[in-house]
Amino acid sequence: GNGLTALMWAAGHSNDVPVQEGVATVQFLIDNVEKLDQADNRGRTALMIAAERNHSAIVKLLRSAGADISKMDKTGKTAFQLSASTEVRNELR
Repeated sequence: GNGLTALMWAAGHSNDVPVQEGVATVQFLIDNVEKLDQADNRGRTALMIAAERNHSAIVKLLRSAGADISKMDKTGKTAFQLSASTEVRNELR
């Protein structure tokens, strides 16, 4: 629903999922299925969702795969502006 892709769901996984499993799932989707910068109905990409959920390892992975940090959601916010922590912001600089 809401235009979310499997990559977006994986990037925004719940915080009780072990980091290694989240990263492995995102890597699989990057390698096999998904477009990195596809946006949901809010205009948010997987990178934005991971940043907002404070998933720094996934932010780093998406950045290294070429995710666009300059994209803005429908409210005009970038992943950096949505980021939940200094650690995530540092990955987005």
